[in-house]
Amino acid sequence: MIDNIQYDLLIGQLDWYGYVGPGLRKALRPLLKLVEYPSTQIIKKAGEAEQYIWFVLDGYIRFVRPARGKYPARTVRFSFPGAITSEGNPFGQYQNRNDIEVLQGSLLAQIEIAALLKLSTRFLELKKIADGIEDNTRTWGLIEYHCRKAKGKKAFYEECRSDHPDLFKAYPHEQILDYLRIYDNSYL
Repeated sequence: MIDNIQYDLLIGQLDWYGYVGPGLRKALRPLLKLVEYPSTQIIKKAGEAEQYIWFVLDGYIRFVRPARGKYPARTVRFSFPGAITSEGNPFGQYQNRNDIEVLQGSLLAQIEIAALLKLSTRFLELKKIADGIEDNTRTWGLIEYHCRKAKGKKAFYEECRSDHPDLFKAYPHEQILDYLRIYDNSYL
């Protein structure tokens, strides 16, 4: 079961997208399931509809765009501890374009989207929260792109390394550079 500190962190993250009232706060808790992954594995394949939303308590999730024709697979993004992970609007039941990989030893709190849909008839704020998650997913890549352009590749790399040192221990360097869209690593 998710402890009080972890639950408060999750609610704080959801509050970022839309207000979580006391009734919704109470209704969400029993729906959460803690899942620990003993090995690195794909938890959702590209093309599958989303069934869960994950909250990263410990570890990392990597989004991987599968190889297509002459284009190799590439790391699209990472989700870090404290992040809510979804490909888009959880209520949209989109078919995911990316594989979602969870790193060995990661601890996630997951909630079924079907359960959230049922709750949304009683708690209208869930729609606003779902829209907020989708907006965040869409805009985060643009924010990173503009930060990378403004700061320069090396400064952006150093900032990421400073902010997420465990990521650099857990994943191959090439995957992180791919995520950062840094293809000339001669200065590293």
